[in-house]
Amino acid sequence: MHNFLLYRPDTLYAGETFFQHFDLSWLHYIDVMVFLLVSSMLMALAVNRLVFGNRAILIISREERAFRAAEA
Repeated sequence: MHNFLLYRPDTLYAGETFFQHFDLSWLHYIDVMVFLLVSSMLMALAVNRLVFGNRAILIISREERAFRAAEA
């Protein structure tokens, strides 16, 4: 029976979801996808800053507009 909650019958009891095992039965797989998206973006920004030494600038920010005006 699939209930759309990251069902993993190999490691847990039959009918129990992965998150129910940790008393997180309210957690839906789409919540995990949002967490994965946010954490991936933060990790990419951290690697960009710490490894490559670059700083990401939001394209609609005042700083970006000033940067583009200085280039022209």
